[in-house]
Amino acid sequence: NAVKEDVRDHHQTYAGRIDTLLLVHTLLLTFALGTLQYSDQFVPSSDCIECGEFEHPWLVLAWVYSVSAILILPFWSIVMLIWSKLQLDHWLEHSLGRLNMELRTS
Repeated sequence: NAVKEDVRDHHQTYAGRIDTLLLVHTLLLTFALGTLQYSDQFVPSSDCIECGEFEHPWLVLAWVYSVSAILILPFWSIVMLIWSKLQLDHWLEHSLGRLNMELRTS
């Protein structure tokens, strides 16, 4: 019985860590979605002749890549954390099932 409790405690510890990371990445995704609500004056454009983006066109590309990264990475992290939690739950069921089989045979 103590072994089962140890397995459950390990599961709870790691599930709590995953839940914390899920919360953090959900907040990051929320802030990332908030970056899409910038007005036009904050979005770089290569059409303006007096703007710095006209002299340095790589700024527009850097802006696009950074906005893409702050949208894709938190979402990908959330998906991977959910997958990890499902794998952890599967591990718990499998471990407890094996322990039950060993305890029944002994």
